[in-house]
Amino acid sequence: MQLEELITELYVCVDDKIEDILKGKKIRRRGYKPALSDSEVISMELIGEYLSIDTTKGIWCYFKTHWQGLFPRIGSRSQFDKQSSNTFGLKRELLKRLQLEAQATSRFYGIVDGYPIPVCKFGRAHFCKKFNLAEQASYGYCAAKKEKYYGFKGMIGIDRRGIILGETLVPANIDEREAIFDLIEKLPSLTLGDKGFIGKEFQNYFSQSGKTIVTTMRSNMKAQFNKATQSWITRHRRLVETVIGQLTERFKMNKVWARDSWHLGVRMTRKLIAHTLMVNINLKLNRQPLDFDGILTP
Repeated sequence: MQLEELITELYVCVDDKIEDILKGKKIRRRGYKPALSDSEVISMELIGEYLSIDTTKGIWCYFKTHWQGLFPRIGSRSQFDKQSSNTFGLKRELLKRLQLEAQATSRFYGIVDGYPIPVCKFGRAHFCKKFNLAEQASYGYCAAKKEKYYGFKGMIGIDRRGIILGETLVPANIDEREAIFDLIEKLPSLTLGDKGFIGKEFQNYFSQSGKTIVTTMRSNMKAQFNKATQSWITRHRRLVETVIGQLTERFKMNKVWARDSWHLGVRMTRKLIAHTLMVNINLKLNRQPLDFDGILTP
C-alpha cells in the first residue's frame, strides 16, 4: 500500500465512524465553519502519529509541504492547532467506539501491563512546573530501568490480536494493582499479568468482579501451574510488551510535551486511535496485526 492509499483508507474509516457518532448532529453552534472538515484534521493527525511526527506543528508542516494536493483547504498552523484541540471530545468518542468494537470481538484472554511516562529528568523534578498538583504527576520507580522518575504511570489492556481494549493514566506512585481497576470492565474474563499483580488478597478482590488474573511466578514461589502452562503465559504475555514498545518508540507515548492534563489527554488519545486503526487495517489486509512497518510498500 502506498502512503496516499493509506491516507485515503484512514480518512474513509474516520469519516464513516464520525458520521455514525454524530448521526447528523452539529458539534458547532456558532462561529465560522472550518475550511477543513473534522475528519480531515483527525486523519492528518493519525497519519502524522503513524509516521512518528510527534507534534501538531510538525504534522501541519508535513501536510502543508507534501500533501497540499490532497488537502487543498489546509489553512494556517494556528487554525489547524485550534481545530485539533477542539475535536478532543470527538476523538475521545471515536476511541471509545473503537474499543467497544474490539471488546465485543475479543476472545479467550486479555493482557495487561504498565509503563513509565516521565515528565522530566529526575534531577529537574524539583524545578519542574508541569503537572505540579498533588493529584497529578508524582515520583515513582521504574523496575525495568531501575531508576526513579517524576511523572505518570500508563497502563493498557490488550487482546490476543494486540488491539488496545482500554487504557488508564495515574500518578507514578500508584500501585499497578490499584490502577488496573480502571480497566477491569474492559478486559475479558481471563487476564494475563506480570509479577507485579501477584497477591492473594488482590486476586481475590479482582475475582469478585467475575474476572480472573493469571501471573507468572517468582523464583521463590511454589508453582501454581505446570511448566508448560507457565511457559505459555510467559510467551503470550510478551505481546503487550510489543504494543508498549510501539507506543513508546513509534508513537512516542512516553514523551510529555504538554504542561497540563487536558493537553496530555489530547496527545495520548490520538496516539491510541492511530495504533488501533493501524491494527484494524492490518487485519483487513490479512496481515500480521502489529506489523506496522510493512503496511507501506517501498
